[in-house]
Amino acid sequence: MTCCVLTWVKSYALIFSSGGPFFNFANFGKTEEEMKKLKLNEIKNGRLAMLAMFGYGAQAVITGDGPFDNLLAHLADPTGNNLITNLGGKFGQ
Repeated sequence: MTCCVLTWVKSYALIFSSGGPFFNFANFGKTEEEMKKLKLNEIKNGRLAMLAMFGYGAQAVITGDGPFDNLLAHLADPTGNNLITNLGGKFGQ
């Protein structure tokens, strides 16, 4: 079962990734230089999204709340609910 899922994910990634045949289905990159720029932007945006998801996970582990609850707490008290105070409360004791 795991082998089938991994094979499907790998084939999906090859088809729809920045090097696959469906990456430029709308023909945005008309020249090779534009395609290189589009592929580089796709990789950079993917890395930024992975960093953001890591931030959501780290925030949930440190505070015990979700991102929306943390946003509301921060908006209610910006100086009392931020990165420094959350880390200080978790690791300072």
